[in-house]
Order: sequence, then C-alpha cells, then structure tokens
Amino acid sequence: YDVAFCKSAEEAISMFKSGKADMVSVSLDTAAKLYNENGGKLKMLAINTMGMVYIMTSDENMSDLSYLSGKMVYLPSDNAGVKAIFLRITEKCGVSGIDIQYKTTEEIKTMMLDGTADVCVLPEYGISGVTSKTEKEFNILAINGLWEEEFGFELAQGCVVAKADFVEQNKDLIEEFLGFYEVSINYLYKNDALNSDLLVKEGFVSTEQIAYELVLRCNLRFVSSEEMKTLAQKNLAELNSADSALFGGTLPAEDFYY
Repeated sequence: YDVAFCKSAEEAISMFKSGKADMVSVSLDTAAKLYNENGGKLKMLAINTMGMVYIMTSDENMSDLSYLSGKMVYLPSDNAGVKAIFLRITEKCGVSGIDIQYKTTEEIKTMMLDGTADVCVLPEYGISGVTSKTEKEFNILAINGLWEEEFGFELAQGCVVAKADFVEQNKDLIEEFLGFYEVSINYLYKNDALNSDLLVKEGFVSTEQIAYELVLRCNLRFVSSEEMKTLAQKNLAELNSADSALFGGTLPAEDFYY
C-alpha cells in the first residue's frame, strides 16, 4: 500500500475527493459529512481513534468540568467537531456560565504558551504542540473518560473511509487491508515505548517523553463491523444534537457501515 502523510485534514480530504487517494482517515463527523455530500456513496471501514480531545490549563485545581463555570475557555474555530464534542459534554454535565471564545488552533497554542489564555480545549495535536515547546506544567483533562461516564459509551473520533464503488470493486483488497490495519493498530496500542522511539526517529517530536505522552493521548484503537456501526451511530447522534449543521443534519443510513 502507498501511504501519504498529509499536513492537514484539508489536504487529505482534497486528495480523497480528487481521486488521488482511495481511502482516507478522517474524524467521524467529517466522514458523515462526506457521506452526505456524495449521495451516500461512501463506506466507513473501521474506527481507528477514540477520544482525543482535551481541556488544558496551567491551574492544578481543575479536576472536572465544573471548574469551567465562570471561566473563559478558548475553542478552535477551525475544528467544528471539537466544538460539538465540548458543547455536548458540558450540556450533558449541566455546566453553564462558560465564556467561550474562538481562535484558530495555532492562535490558541501561542496564547497558551505566552500565558494570554488560561484554559483551552484542543485535539491531541494541539496539546502536544504546546507541551513540546515549553517546560511549563499543564493540567490536562481527557474528555473521553467524562464522555463514557455520562453517555455509557466511548467517544469515537477517528475512522477510515473509502468510496463505495472502490470497496465494491476491491473486496479482497479491503479485507486484506483491514486485517493488516487491525494488527498494526493493536501492535502500536500495546507498544507505547516503540511508538515513542519511532516518533523521535522520524522527527515528529524532539524527545521520547513528549512522544510517549503524545501516543497515550492519541488513544489508538481498532473497531470494525457491528461494534463499529453501533459506536459510530451513537456518537454521531450526540454530535448531531449538539450541532445539526456539523454534517448536514442527516445521520448516515445503514449502507454507510461496512
């Protein structure tokens, strides 16, 4: 398989739409949006990432969401999925009085580093983008655990999808790919130290400690078949209730799930 590493989700989606890529790894809400935009001609093959959205502050007193009441919290204006996740979990937990401000991910990272922002909500790549550039200590709260406590199922965030006609024409290839994909993700999931070493060797981060923390926060997991379908449907329903415009307001039909 030829694998392309893209600098942004937008670049990956562009390659997929143009036909330069046959499969693409995207967030669940993006997958649902692509499904609706393409008249249902898309298949979710597997979930590959559980919750990787975090609340970050330099205040050691934060222990749960109630801390955010009365606080100014920065959310990424360039990530609607993170916004929907945060709004849904705070609503479910009954936390109100949050002064939400929107900045780009890059702006928030800069503000957390220079101290002009006290609290933010970011996906993992934003979190590691801050922690890798300073020795300053941060209190980082995972939304995934809170989500599971409140809703009774994990927050699923990433998946791999393919165009329906490609799947239909390449059934053996898809099955072979999913077999390798499951083994690979499970291997990485169980070998944090190896992941850390690889990330440093490939130049993604500077130290193994930073890499180790990054890998843990990525929350890699392989979920397929009926378990994938059930988990994806539950998560998409909650995201749709938080923001009906996130992926067009229409939940994907049964044929979305491989």
